Amino acid sequence: MLCVSLLIVTLDNTILNVALPTLVRELDASTTRLQWIVDAYALVFTGLMLVPAAADWRCWCASPCGSGPAPIPC
Repeated sequence: MLCVSLLIVTLDNTILNVALPTLVRELDASTTRLQWIVDAYALVFTGLMLVPAAADWRCWCASPCGSGPAPIPC
């Protein structure tokens, strides 16, 4: 699960880095603003990925044996 989320965040940041020249042209963004955009985007995106991960972990721990997914929906 951790590897998949890391792949998604890295891929999404790569897409953002490809879009940086367009952001400079369209928004007339400085280097400082570009750094803020990249950092804020990564922080928010990673934070939003914690919510489903926490829900999945709670369901995992709620299983009867503690070693598999819960048999009932969480």
